[in-house]
Amino acid sequence: MTYSIAGHEIRLDKVINHDDEEMILRYKEIFKICLNDSNLKLLISVKKLVHLYSDIIMIYSTLLNKIPNYEDIRLMTLNVKKDSILVENKFNEIFSKSINEVDIFSKKMSWQTKKYESIIKPLTKQLLELTLTFFEKFFKTLTCIQLFFESFNNLKKLLIPFLVDQTHRVIDSLKKSIFFVNFPTITDNLDSITELTPTILKQLKKIEKITKGIGKETTILNEAFKRFEPTLQQYTQILLGKAILKRSISDEDCKIINRRDICYQAAEHVVSIPLTEEQKFQFFSKYIIIVILVLMLLVVTTIFRFFRVVF
Repeated sequence: MTYSIAGHEIRLDKVINHDDEEMILRYKEIFKICLNDSNLKLLISVKKLVHLYSDIIMIYSTLLNKIPNYEDIRLMTLNVKKDSILVENKFNEIFSKSINEVDIFSKKMSWQTKKYESIIKPLTKQLLELTLTFFEKFFKTLTCIQLFFESFNNLKKLLIPFLVDQTHRVIDSLKKSIFFVNFPTITDNLDSITELTPTILKQLKKIEKITKGIGKETTILNEAFKRFEPTLQQYTQILLGKAILKRSISDEDCKIINRRDICYQAAEHVVSIPLTEEQKFQFFSKYIIIVILVLMLLVVTTIFRFFRVVF
């Protein structure tokens, strides 16, 4: 990791000369600034995913409300929907309702200079753990929804492709992020450093490792958002708009959070969703019947031959 300080580039994984040491001691706050900045970027990426998945659970919950006689899965989804609202509210309380990174950064510039161990780290950990709990519950519910929807021809078309696998990867990334955040650091004591001893250098490298690790998970979470936001926009345009509402939806209305209004409008146009058994189950039933008939034929044939031999 390269640090640019007053036109001077420094890398901790290379030999530290006298000039480098002087620059590090003079601008040692840069390690805290970079670490705090990485935490902020991570939480912004998590915030966007929380809004995205809140859209998804809202869509599934709305669809399940239109399917009669399946109260268990409907209530399960409704509970996750309620959890999503709580998590969203928590993020909005801290970062506002905006999902624009530039806007959030402009309002949170003071984050870079706040104490890490006593302020930034506990808040980051709290939000990550809250989000992880939500995503784990979401994943279990999503698995049930997928199994249920895949059992019927018309419901199968309502599934969002590859969502289960992607959600599993998001959960793994959140766990790794919490792992990095849990490491203790000397970040809040940087002011007291007067000499770059081997022990201090080791601690600075540790801060750098945490910063890079958090940055890597942020990239993974941002890629997940970039992959599924266009999918949800198409889902809203094609399924909710053209298939249900029978009209085109503006691109703006298909975007994150905005699409919830379209979901509610689509729900008003659907009285109930009838269930159509999937063809593979019909085929399987026919296959079982054929197997039974063949076995019965074999039994009859065996009995007939037995009687011919005996009599």
